[in-house]
Amino acid sequence: MREPLSDDLNCSLLLASVNILSVLVFLSVGAFNKGAVNTSVQASFKSNCCHPKVIFVGLDRVGNMGTCSVSLVPDIVSFGAKPNTTAVSLRGGETTKVPFTLTNLGSKGSFSFRVTKTSSLISYVIPFSLALDANASAAGHVVIASRDGNRQLEKLTVTAVAQSDTVNVKEVTLFDIEVSVLSDTQPTTPALKQIRLEAVVPNNYQYIKPGARLELNFTVTNLTATETFIFNVSFFA
Repeated sequence: MREPLSDDLNCSLLLASVNILSVLVFLSVGAFNKGAVNTSVQASFKSNCCHPKVIFVGLDRVGNMGTCSVSLVPDIVSFGAKPNTTAVSLRGGETTKVPFTLTNLGSKGSFSFRVTKTSSLISYVIPFSLALDANASAAGHVVIASRDGNRQLEKLTVTAVAQSDTVNVKEVTLFDIEVSVLSDTQPTTPALKQIRLEAVVPNNYQYIKPGARLELNFTVTNLTATETFIFNVSFFA
């Protein structure tokens, strides 16, 4: 369909669009001033069809023509991401990497990648930004380093941010990583006490008749540090 869109004496604008039967398209454009260059003009477009793209064609009296393709629906931002792992452990000063694969399930576009910032971790994504066609895949990794050796548990979220403003959503979450920072200080085990006793008895064997009473004197010397002891008697058949 081609339809005059302005009766202004200085110029005429025509609309060229992919057409479907019973589709109504309307475009109104404000008047251009004669001799105007690089000047914006208010315009509005209406259609009862859901066709995602139209082409606007500008034509002046002497045959100069300009075209502009406009998408009427936003680009879709959607990804499938598969990290090699979603949980890592490291000690203070150590660095680790989490590789991942990424598939663009939405529209073609350029994207940057971010990861949560924390006071205890240094983290970033490689590549920092990427252009991806629809259904295209790419590989990357998240670099994570611990600033100190204090024991703690952190959760990092990796996101993709669309560089275009004409999208259904600007930022989407790809995956989360749980990071365990292990303490550099090893738990200390108290030193075992050294116990050494020396006993002196006059006789190691004594015989006693049933019903009789026997007393045995002996001396014990503690050869180490001061300690409290309990002495027990064992009987052997």
